[in-house]
Amino acid sequence: MISGKRTKKELQEHISALEEKILLLEGAQSQQGALSDMGLAAYNETLTGFVEGYPDGVGLVVDGRVVFVNARLRDMSGYSNDEMVGMLATDFVAPADRGRAEERI
Repeated sequence: MISGKRTKKELQEHISALEEKILLLEGAQSQQGALSDMGLAAYNETLTGFVEGYPDGVGLVVDGRVVFVNARLRDMSGYSNDEMVGMLATDFVAPADRGRAEERI
């Protein structure tokens, strides 16, 4: 470097070094993301397996709609999984109690 300026060759070398660092960082992030996804998938599979075999009826409601029901709840209700998932949670509440239930869901 002469008087604070870099030569074209020095700049090209610097750019190449930065590009290598970027590739290494992108690779590390990609690998970390894949591992996180694998860990999350394994966790979800374990949790689903546990809840699926639970002796009580279990359902999960998000934004007022059923998104998951275990086998026991399906057996208790007489509905299939496809029928239950997507239903409003209040569909399972007596009409006289729906107003109160909607306030709490």
